[in-house]
Amino acid sequence: MGFDARIDESRDKIGEKLKRRITCPVCTFILEDPVSLFCCGGHVCSECYEDVSTCPRCRKANFKAIKGRLMMDVLSTIKLICPNSACRTSLLYDNFQEHKKNCFALRDERCPECDRAISMSKFHLHFKCFQKMAEDKKALMDECLSKRYWMKFTKALEP
Repeated sequence: MGFDARIDESRDKIGEKLKRRITCPVCTFILEDPVSLFCCGGHVCSECYEDVSTCPRCRKANFKAIKGRLMMDVLSTIKLICPNSACRTSLLYDNFQEHKKNCFALRDERCPECDRAISMSKFHLHFKCFQKMAEDKKALMDECLSKRYWMKFTKALEP
Protein backbone atom coordinates (compact mmCIF):
# COMPACT_ATOMS: atom_id res chain seq x y z
CA MET A 1 0.00 0.00 0.00
CA GLY A 2 1.40 3.40 -0.93
CA PHE A 3 2.39 6.39 1.18
CA ASP A 4 -0.47 8.67 2.19
CA ALA A 5 1.54 11.88 1.90
CA ARG A 6 1.65 15.05 -0.15
CA ILE A 7 4.61 16.04 -2.29
CA ASP A 8 6.60 18.95 -0.87
CA GLU A 9 6.82 21.37 -3.79
CA SER A 10 8.20 24.27 -1.79
CA ARG A 11 11.52 24.04 -3.67
CA ASP A 12 10.84 22.09 -6.84
CA LYS A 13 7.69 22.06 -8.93
CA ILE A 14 6.70 18.59 -10.05
CA GLY A 15 4.62 18.28 -13.18
CA GLU A 16 1.13 16.76 -13.15
CA LYS A 17 2.29 13.99 -15.49
CA LEU A 18 5.00 12.93 -13.02
CA LYS A 19 2.50 13.09 -10.14
CA ARG A 20 0.28 10.65 -12.04
CA ARG A 21 3.26 8.36 -12.70
CA ILE A 22 4.26 8.16 -9.02
CA THR A 23 0.68 7.55 -7.82
CA CYS A 24 -0.44 3.94 -7.47
CA PRO A 25 -3.61 3.28 -9.51
CA VAL A 26 -4.80 0.75 -6.89
CA CYS A 27 -4.48 2.56 -3.54
CA THR A 28 -4.19 6.07 -5.12
CA PHE A 29 -1.31 6.97 -2.77
CA ILE A 30 2.31 7.69 -3.65
CA LEU A 31 4.04 4.47 -4.71
CA GLU A 32 5.60 2.46 -1.89
CA ASP A 33 8.14 -0.19 -2.89
CA PRO A 34 7.09 0.11 -6.56
CA VAL A 35 7.06 -2.71 -9.08
CA SER A 36 7.23 -2.17 -12.83
CA LEU A 37 4.51 -3.86 -14.91
CA PHE A 38 5.70 -5.78 -17.98
CA CYS A 39 2.44 -5.37 -19.87
CA CYS A 40 2.27 -1.56 -20.02
CA GLY A 41 5.34 -0.15 -18.27
CA GLY A 42 3.27 1.31 -15.45
CA HIS A 43 3.96 0.98 -11.74
CA VAL A 44 2.05 -0.11 -8.64
CA CYS A 45 3.01 -0.65 -4.99
CA SER A 46 4.36 -4.13 -4.38
CA GLU A 47 1.64 -4.74 -1.76
CA CYS A 48 -1.09 -3.57 -4.14
CA TYR A 49 0.35 -5.84 -6.88
CA GLU A 50 -0.34 -8.82 -4.61
CA ASP A 51 -4.02 -7.82 -4.31
CA VAL A 52 -4.97 -7.51 -8.00
CA SER A 53 -5.60 -10.14 -10.69
CA THR A 54 -5.61 -7.84 -13.73
CA CYS A 55 -3.29 -4.96 -14.52
CA PRO A 56 -4.75 -1.80 -12.98
CA ARG A 57 -3.40 0.31 -15.84
CA CYS A 58 -4.17 -1.69 -19.02
CA ARG A 59 -6.51 -4.39 -17.57
CA LYS A 60 -4.45 -7.28 -18.97
CA ALA A 61 -4.87 -10.58 -17.13
CA ASN A 62 -1.92 -12.75 -16.05
CA PHE A 63 0.51 -9.86 -15.94
CA LYS A 64 3.97 -9.91 -14.38
CA ALA A 65 6.06 -7.31 -12.61
CA ILE A 66 9.62 -6.73 -11.35
CA LYS A 67 11.04 -4.39 -8.75
CA GLY A 68 10.88 -0.85 -10.14
CA ARG A 69 14.48 0.24 -9.65
CA LEU A 70 14.27 3.21 -12.02
CA MET A 71 11.09 4.41 -10.32
CA MET A 72 12.84 4.09 -6.94
CA ASP A 73 15.58 6.38 -8.26
CA VAL A 74 12.97 8.92 -9.34
CA LEU A 75 11.10 8.69 -6.03
CA SER A 76 14.30 9.09 -4.00
CA THR A 77 14.61 12.68 -5.29
CA ILE A 78 11.15 13.72 -4.07
CA LYS A 79 10.30 15.23 -0.68
CA LEU A 80 7.06 14.17 1.01
CA ILE A 81 4.99 15.88 3.69
CA CYS A 82 3.61 13.70 6.47
CA PRO A 83 -0.22 13.62 6.29
CA ASN A 84 -0.50 13.64 10.10
CA SER A 85 -1.86 17.13 10.86
CA ALA A 86 0.05 17.22 14.16
CA CYS A 87 3.32 16.41 12.38
CA ARG A 88 3.57 17.75 8.80
CA THR A 89 7.27 16.89 8.63
CA SER A 90 8.86 17.28 5.20
CA LEU A 91 11.40 14.58 4.36
CA LEU A 92 12.90 12.72 1.43
CA TYR A 93 11.02 9.71 0.10
CA ASP A 94 13.83 7.37 1.22
CA ASN A 95 13.36 8.51 4.84
CA PHE A 96 9.57 8.28 4.83
CA GLN A 97 9.44 4.55 5.69
CA GLU A 98 11.39 5.17 8.91
CA HIS A 99 9.20 8.18 9.73
CA LYS A 100 6.13 6.02 9.14
CA LYS A 101 7.27 3.64 11.91
CA ASN A 102 7.51 6.46 14.46
CA CYS A 103 4.63 8.78 13.53
CA PHE A 104 1.48 7.74 15.44
CA ALA A 105 -1.00 8.25 12.60
CA LEU A 106 1.15 6.32 10.14
CA ARG A 107 2.40 3.53 12.39
CA ASP A 108 1.45 0.02 11.30
CA GLU A 109 -0.99 -1.95 13.43
CA ARG A 110 -2.01 -5.58 13.04
CA CYS A 111 -5.51 -6.37 11.75
CA PRO A 112 -7.19 -8.51 14.43
CA GLU A 113 -8.82 -10.64 11.73
CA CYS A 114 -5.99 -11.43 9.27
CA ASP A 115 -2.91 -10.31 11.25
CA ARG A 116 -1.72 -8.16 8.32
CA ALA A 117 0.29 -5.03 9.25
CA ILE A 118 -1.60 -1.95 8.05
CA SER A 119 -0.89 1.72 8.74
CA MET A 120 -3.47 3.46 10.88
CA SER A 121 -4.05 6.09 8.19
CA LYS A 122 -5.01 3.34 5.69
CA PHE A 123 -6.84 0.96 8.02
CA HIS A 124 -10.18 2.18 6.66
CA LEU A 125 -9.15 0.84 3.23
CA HIS A 126 -8.80 -2.67 4.61
CA PHE A 127 -12.42 -3.54 3.74
CA LYS A 128 -12.19 -7.31 3.46
CA CYS A 129 -11.58 -7.94 7.14
CA PHE A 130 -13.87 -5.13 8.30
CA GLN A 131 -16.67 -6.63 6.24
CA LYS A 132 -15.96 -10.11 7.66
CA MET A 133 -15.79 -8.77 11.22
CA ALA A 134 -19.09 -6.93 10.69
CA GLU A 135 -20.71 -10.08 9.30
CA ASP A 136 -19.37 -12.15 12.21
CA LYS A 137 -20.58 -9.54 14.70
CA LYS A 138 -24.03 -9.44 13.09
CA ALA A 139 -24.25 -13.25 13.12
CA LEU A 140 -23.22 -13.29 16.78
CA MET A 141 -25.75 -10.58 17.65
CA ASP A 142 -28.48 -12.41 15.75
CA GLU A 143 -27.61 -15.61 17.59
CA CYS A 144 -27.64 -13.84 20.97
CA LEU A 145 -30.93 -12.12 20.21
CA SER A 146 -32.56 -15.34 19.09
CA LYS A 147 -31.37 -17.11 22.27
CA ARG A 148 -32.62 -14.22 24.40
CA TYR A 149 -36.02 -14.26 22.78
CA TRP A 150 -36.13 -18.05 23.03
CA MET A 151 -35.36 -17.81 26.74
CA LYS A 152 -38.06 -15.15 27.21
CA PHE A 153 -40.51 -17.26 25.19
CA THR A 154 -39.82 -20.45 27.18
CA LYS A 155 -40.06 -18.53 30.49
CA ALA A 156 -43.43 -17.17 29.38
CA LEU A 157 -44.62 -20.73 28.79
CA GLU A 158 -43.66 -21.86 32.29
CA PRO A 159 -46.59 -22.16 34.75
